[in-house]
Amino acid sequence: MRATEPRLMRYALAALIAVASTAFAQAARQDTAGEGWRMLTANDVEAAHALLADNHPAAVPEVGDDTFLATLDAAYTRALVQSNLVTTYPGYVAVLGEFANSMGDPHIWSRPVYERAGLAFAGVVFRPASIEWVGLIAAKRGANWVIAKEDPDVVGENLVGARLLDCGRTPIDDFARDTLGRYRVVWSVEAMRVLAAPWLLVDEGNPFVTRPDSCTIRAGNVTRRIELHWERVSRESFLGMLGDVHGSAGFGVREVGPGYWIGLESLSAQALAVVDAARKQEAKLRAAPFVVVDLRGDGGDGDAPGRALADVLYGNAYVEAVLGPGPPDEEESPCPEAWRASPGNIAAAEEAVKKFAALGRAGTSGEYQKVVSAMRDALDQHRAFTAPLSCARAESTSAAPTTPRMPRHVMVLTDSACFSSCINVVGYFEKLGATLVGQSTAADTHYAEVREITLPSGLATFSTLQAIMPDAPLHIGPYVPAVEYSGDISDTGALEHWITQTVLPGLRN
Repeated sequence: MRATEPRLMRYALAALIAVASTAFAQAARQDTAGEGWRMLTANDVEAAHALLADNHPAAVPEVGDDTFLATLDAAYTRALVQSNLVTTYPGYVAVLGEFANSMGDPHIWSRPVYERAGLAFAGVVFRPASIEWVGLIAAKRGANWVIAKEDPDVVGENLVGARLLDCGRTPIDDFARDTLGRYRVVWSVEAMRVLAAPWLLVDEGNPFVTRPDSCTIRAGNVTRRIELHWERVSRESFLGMLGDVHGSAGFGVREVGPGYWIGLESLSAQALAVVDAARKQEAKLRAAPFVVVDLRGDGGDGDAPGRALADVLYGNAYVEAVLGPGPPDEEESPCPEAWRASPGNIAAAEEAVKKFAALGRAGTSGEYQKVVSAMRDALDQHRAFTAPLSCARAESTSAAPTTPRMPRHVMVLTDSACFSSCINVVGYFEKLGATLVGQSTAADTHYAEVREITLPSGLATFSTLQAIMPDAPLHIGPYVPAVEYSGDISDTGALEHWITQTVLPGLRN
């Protein structure tokens, strides 16, 4: 951080505190507050840029990711320009959000601190208690934007199920991109659009977004224009109406008709218990006419449980022949992660050593200690990374069994929440011949090991990645289902009926 930044920070904070505690004239208060917010925003933009430039692997020219470097420069420049227009907290949130989203990687984000807990600022605990809303909750289903829920007291008529064609006389895809895609999610990833859709007609005070006064809808064969009635409502009551934007697979193995349904809502330790349960029923699963691997709501954690489940369903010999040998221990791997050796990444890894040791997780703490040592060695040797940036895993020399004993049909059910390691697991099953159904997954890159910092103002966080998986492609996913589900992905009963009555008959030879 530049030597002048702490002084600017103190000045900006003093300006805002003065506004909150004195009785200046309205015009003077607004001018002083605006200057304070502009300084706070610019200072945090500088810190976010430094986080990426000093720690993200792609910021090192030898990686050769020219797109990342150009994107970072453009996003940083725009964020500084936009900082000069900020006069309120929502404007600050919008600028940092757009900076992060412009990087095009869902692992790079900025989040208002108040989303997790009340924000303590200038001695006051702050959390926006209300939003402005038109009473309509949108959903992205396939190519369409539809009205999924509504508050009849606000709307005054039943519009659920109608398609949104435009808002503010702007085509709905363009309106959604300008409203949500710049400030809330990475718009190039379809799954992110699905997750953001419920916020389409919500006003959180973003000064860079124009609020529409009407939308065009199509209900049945009738196309008409509706007026939007904006009302201030409790944030908590709105969140309570959202329900499940994505599905919830749960955990376990259960029978559905003549087949089986395996829920893996995450790839955490709970998933290992599901794999054990599946292993005990291995013979029944492999003899079944179909097995659904339900990954709805799975944001990842580690892909080992997914590969272990594949071993249960297909047999280890077949899986290894198709996917190659299972991943060895990291220290023995011919393709270890290459960590960017930077003081910031070393400090973060040292904190992880302490944190996991305090939690009694000696193994994880020890792994981070190895990373710390490797990064220190790299810096001592004037290397930017702890390992080579490219390599190839040894391929299996055995041929895949021509008739592996496995379920007749394996379907992998995904929704828009499938991210990170979940994407890797979907890739495994696709290579093994499974049919992908449901919704498109999110997308990932070969950059790994996310970490998040609180920006200097304390008002928001920003994240970066710290390593490269050298044996992975630059872009991983999204995986698009062979059979897409356009209904409510959270309705498990409807999905079971759809799988057994619509999808399965279409797969039979």
